Amino acid sequence: MKHGRLGFLAVTFAVLASLLAGCQKEDEVRIYDVPPANGEVHRLLAAIFPQGALHYQTPQGWSLQPKKADVLLSFAIRDGDKEAYCTVSTLPGDAGGLVANVNRWRKQVKLPDASKEQVEALLRDVTVAGLPGKLVSVDGAEQRIVGAIVPQEQETWFFKLFGPVNVVGQQRSNFDSLLASFFIGKTWFFRMSGPETDVLKHRSQFETLVRSVRLTGKAKPALTWQLPEGWQEEAGDGKFRHATLRTGKGEDALEVTVIPLGEESGRLGPNINRWRRQLGLGPISDAELGRVSRQEKIGGVDVTLVDIRGWGTPRGKSSQ
Repeated sequence: MKHGRLGFLAVTFAVLASLLAGCQKEDEVRIYDVPPANGEVHRLLAAIFPQGALHYQTPQGWSLQPKKADVLLSFAIRDGDKEAYCTVSTLPGDAGGLVANVNRWRKQVKLPDASKEQVEALLRDVTVAGLPGKLVSVDGAEQRIVGAIVPQEQETWFFKLFGPVNVVGQQRSNFDSLLASFFIGKTWFFRMSGPETDVLKHRSQFETLVRSVRLTGKAKPALTWQLPEGWQEEAGDGKFRHATLRTGKGEDALEVTVIPLGEESGRLGPNINRWRRQLGLGPISDAELGRVSRQEKIGGVDVTLVDIRGWGTPRGKSSQ
């Protein structure tokens, strides 16, 4: 009978919570779970900004072409009646290695194969999207290729400028600028948590902050925001945390952490359930994510806003 009574009470609490949640405004997200004994109500607010996988700046005068199955990006560059092309593509693994790929390009401009030593003498170091690679210029009598080869764990990226010798020469600086502009996007997390009364006191300011965020499309600065009046901003640690924003001065101030993670870390379910664990709550299924999250377009980006009510997390100090 004791266990049956507890189960009845738990169900009753859940039903009441569901009714209360249904009475809230549609644009607010709520969830109410049964608290542990003497549990203090805490609240977590978060905003998730997806930046996308690969970003770049198109050089002036270059025309982006329709996507092809084997090419990530393709640009056409016209110079009078002449035309050059720039492509970005990937191949699995090492794609045969540096020597094989340089010789593949040499064939395309009607040059014979070069030895390993000759190829290595042509290579220069280059960094693309923060990744190390090799840059090479292959000059034929009429056609020229300037290319960057960037190997990764499971694939190799190829950045290739190809066309008449004089056109490629004139566009070389634009090609270098394109390479320098590439960066791999991240998922940006803004998060504030603490005792519910404190979080609700700063909720409108947090929402104003989030709605001021703009992704720049550049590597640095990747995003900007407007700090609410009276808030303090501290630089991050340069490794994990991009910035820490405080709702004021003193020990009572809440923290808003700004943290970038890889694109694969932006999946909603694992992040929400991680935050729920921090609030002493159990996991929910993907079908239930709408109970604690909603979408809003901010600065042209589909942003996920999260609101979770739970128990006993330290004041704004729990892990991201």
